[in-house]
Amino acid sequence: MLKYTLVLLLLALPATSLGHCQITYRVADFPPYMMQDTQDNWTGLDVELAKAVFDEAQCEVTYTLMPWKRGLHLLKHGGVDMISGLSFNREREKYTYFIGPMRDESIGLIVDRDSQYQLTELEDLKSLPKRIGYLRGVYYGASFAEKYQSDTEFADKFETADNEDTNLLKLQNRRLSAIATDKYNGIYKLRLQNIDDNYKVHKFLLNQDVVYFGFSRKAISQDTINKLRAALQRLQKNGDLDRIKAKYN
Repeated sequence: MLKYTLVLLLLALPATSLGHCQITYRVADFPPYMMQDTQDNWTGLDVELAKAVFDEAQCEVTYTLMPWKRGLHLLKHGGVDMISGLSFNREREKYTYFIGPMRDESIGLIVDRDSQYQLTELEDLKSLPKRIGYLRGVYYGASFAEKYQSDTEFADKFETADNEDTNLLKLQNRRLSAIATDKYNGIYKLRLQNIDDNYKVHKFLLNQDVVYFGFSRKAISQDTINKLRAALQRLQKNGDLDRIKAKYN
């Protein structure tokens, strides 16, 4: 009878308490961070970084496709275990374990590869010969937002579009001097269209921050979090994560 009771108790325990680590990972079609290959396997920068950590920690992963807003809601309530590329704030920390940072999040400028623009601060953008394309509704950082609101000459230097393809076409037609874009996404777009010999991402950044792996406090045990943090630290120390990032630079 005692053995039977112990079996029932073990079956009732969460998998993580038995040493088994299984993670549900929210993903979306967002290249080059997340995308599916021709065999419908998930790949991309964020996915590769996450998989390296999961493999090091001996965790299994299940990919769950969903929009960002729904993913955050489920993370808060324990319906999904993990989101990658998550910016830190105090409100999210109430329901999220932040592990990392996992990578930088940088907004740069796509320019002609032969251009010699001397850019070291936002004020220098006024000197570009033509306007700069940027996307409606995208956040380019606090400093950019403040200058855009307070400096009319600076704001007039930007031309709004609703998608990256429109901006890239304008750049190719020499209607723009530059395009404001996510650094990794910009590099991906140039390579995808085989025009990376003609254009580059300028070394000057409009904004730079870091993002993290975010794990649900409702769904993940402290033991599992400790194991994942240790795995990440080992990968950072041996350079494995840097080697993954270098493939996307």
